[in-house]
Amino acid sequence: MDTERPSASYQYKPLDTTKQQIRLLKLHRLPPTFAALLHTDAVHCEIETFDIDTAPAYIALSYTWGDPAYSRIIYLDNRPFRVRTNLFDFLCAFRSDNANIYYLWIDQLCIDQTTTEERSHQVRLMSQIYTRCQFVIASLGLATAGLARAFLESPSSDLVRQLLQDRYFTRLWIVQEIRLAPQVRILCGQDWISWTSISSIVNIRGFFRQPNLSLIIVRPISSAGALFALRRHGPHALIGKFASMQCEDPRDKVYGLLGLVDERSRPMVDYNKPLYEVYIDTVRAFSQDCPFTSEAVMMYLDLAWDMEFPEQTLCVLQEHFKYIGKIDERMRQKRHFSTLQMGYETGLPSQEALDRWWLEADGQRLYYTCDPTSGQR
Repeated sequence: MDTERPSASYQYKPLDTTKQQIRLLKLHRLPPTFAALLHTDAVHCEIETFDIDTAPAYIALSYTWGDPAYSRIIYLDNRPFRVRTNLFDFLCAFRSDNANIYYLWIDQLCIDQTTTEERSHQVRLMSQIYTRCQFVIASLGLATAGLARAFLESPSSDLVRQLLQDRYFTRLWIVQEIRLAPQVRILCGQDWISWTSISSIVNIRGFFRQPNLSLIIVRPISSAGALFALRRHGPHALIGKFASMQCEDPRDKVYGLLGLVDERSRPMVDYNKPLYEVYIDTVRAFSQDCPFTSEAVMMYLDLAWDMEFPEQTLCVLQEHFKYIGKIDERMRQKRHFSTLQMGYETGLPSQEALDRWWLEADGQRLYYTCDPTSGQR
């Protein structure tokens, strides 16, 4: 791990968030030498800004960020920049690959991760970023290189199972990264594996212990087919199937899947909002075209669990949605489709007030307090 602290590190130039701008990288090539494998030569990239409609051909990377405690230094426009080790390993391996003829889109480098405004802006564009790329590289990392070589020599379902145990396949973000892609290629160290060779074995053998993983691996012929297959079940089914997968920011339990949700049902991505507000935005957006059925309510409660809400909050929400369901059913029976509103208020410590959820229908507002002693309203 590098120990020096660069004095003049790379500084991003802000994107125009009123436009659909993205950054793309050019990774400097390096001949395939033993020195490259040992990471003895510095990694250099150039970074440019484009409007997404006129951007040149590019490849998008899908990978695991890895432990933030382990990082290395690369150079962006000749300025030092620290990246996590998993990305550093990919850049070292890929720079001498024959496929390194396109620009690259890599979230860790193409998004200024220090600004919530830019993160929000770029995540809103994620569906376009992955559908417009030439193909997506699913990078499993150096640790899978041995398995990859064994699979290339003699493909088997046992080797596929071992590959699918890689941490990469636990990431929530890969759901849309893979399903939106026009094509996916797997890179294990420096060895390529055809995605279809993996998916065909999963499809034939069936991986019933990981049914949701099979939904990711066995892709339809086109990304358009993937979108139709997922969207026809609605956003509730999408969140219900995949929100339990892993991500660093609990808000991404929703934001990380929105590229697969119809635009009319998407809550606005805003990383300035606290977790509870993101949750409320999601309920409001998803419930516009779908009543509070028992299945929908169960999904909302599961989502709160996956977002790691406190136990007393889960208890309050259970009562909250039970009452919402009664009101919603009563209004539908009377064909009176009044808008249901819900929200969250943080109690003031100076007044010893408790946090509370509220529900409003036909001008009447009910409060549900988050009492840690009882979990009741």
